[in-house]
Order: sequence, then structure tokens, then C-alpha cells
Amino acid sequence: MLTQRYLQHVWRILSQNILAATDPATIFHRVLFGYQKVMRDAMGHDPAQTLAHLCMLIISDLTEKISPELLAAKLPDEALGRIADLLNASQKITVKIEKRNPDHVLHCEGCAYAPNVHNTLMPRDVTCPWAVFAMALFQDITKCKVKMNASEFTSSGSKTVIQVE
Repeated sequence: MLTQRYLQHVWRILSQNILAATDPATIFHRVLFGYQKVMRDAMGHDPAQTLAHLCMLIISDLTEKISPELLAAKLPDEALGRIADLLNASQKITVKIEKRNPDHVLHCEGCAYAPNVHNTLMPRDVTCPWAVFAMALFQDITKCKVKMNASEFTSSGSKTVIQVE
């Protein structure tokens, strides 16, 4: 079971004092993926609303501090372009937005965390944390409700459809 594997991994890291620089991000990904799976499998509902709400609380507080020009975006394409610029500036990921009427696809490549997370955990039916962040920002900027789609993961990134409900 995912939760048991996650706990065993965390216990190994903590008990052997081998916390590497990338492990906090790996643990974060595992917690987020585990949370999404538990919400979907055990509780019987999609985690989208809960995740979006939690992210929105954080992002609403930070948006003006992070990048005030994000709030100036008026159109969905403009908002996504600004979000991509913000994520690319992090130098942890390379983000491209592909327009597929009426949706958009968030392509994340060269993710600093993918080698430790995607190849180990092999996530399925969950949403990439970068995509959760982008979707929550998009929703905050455009005031459009976004469907939290599952991401398609590769060894170096992910692909997520951003879809307005």
C-alpha cells in the first residue's frame, strides 16, 4: 500500500540520519500524492476541491508578494503565460503551455525532483505539485473554477491538462 511504503521510506530516512538535499521535496511529493490517493480511494471523492482550497489559502496570501503583475492578467492565456514565467524563474523546472482549445496543457520538464520521485514512486492518478500550484494560481487570477486533472508523469517531468469547468 502507498501509505505503508511512504512511512517506511520516511522512517528509514529519519532513523539512519541520511536526509539528502532532495529528500524534503521527495517527502513533500509523497505526502501530496498519498493524500490525493487516500482522498480518491478511501474517501470516495476527487481531491480537487480540497487541494484547490488549501492551495488557494496559501496562494491568495502570497500572490501579491510573489508577483503583483500576476494579478493584472485579464485573459486565461495571459494568466497561464505569467504563471509559466514565474515557475521558469524558479530554475527548478522548465514549463511550457500548450493551447488545446478550449483547454491548455502544462508541460513540466527537467524537474529537479522527478528523478527521486517519479522513478521511485511511479505516480498515477495524482496531480503534479507544480500543476496544483499552477492550477490554483490560474483559478485565483481568472476566478474560473479549474478541474484538477491527474498528471501524466515521465522520468523528467509531467504533463497536465488545465481545464476550466
